[in-house]
Amino acid sequence: MIKIRNLITLSIDGFYVPPKLQKLFGFDALQYKSFCRDADAVLTNKSEYKKLREIELDCGIPVYVIQKGCSVLYENNDESRSVTIDELENKGKKNIVIIGNSRELSSVLLNKACTDEIGIYLFPLILGKGKRILSALSGYSRWKVKSRQLYDSGITVLHYIRE
Repeated sequence: MIKIRNLITLSIDGFYVPPKLQKLFGFDALQYKSFCRDADAVLTNKSEYKKLREIELDCGIPVYVIQKGCSVLYENNDESRSVTIDELENKGKKNIVIIGNSRELSSVLLNKACTDEIGIYLFPLILGKGKRILSALSGYSRWKVKSRQLYDSGITVLHYIRE
């Protein structure tokens, strides 16, 4: 069975914290490594892809770019091909991590109850406006805190698992 984990960076008021603001807190994509350690594949958006390539190079975990809907595009020097999450699962990619501002994919997977774990990096910042990662969902779901951690920079990391 496939396991999908979603890693989200949020402001206190619930907006996506872009990489430029993340850097103000000394935070960058390399700090995602612990969340990705046992992943078989990482899915991200185009803007995060280059930063997350280091995870692929350092940890050997392939990084894919999210396209519209639930398809993803694998990029390397030799090929570019579209695959779905189901195809990744059929290729043995059973543990998938989603990182970045992937609102459409996150909403689809949460509505279908496909997401097993959510990691929220909560930044001590109020943006007032921006992009919401978690759009309105069709129903509610309950989650249990798996772990929590507070960094000196004020970032709080909360890991939730589906009840």
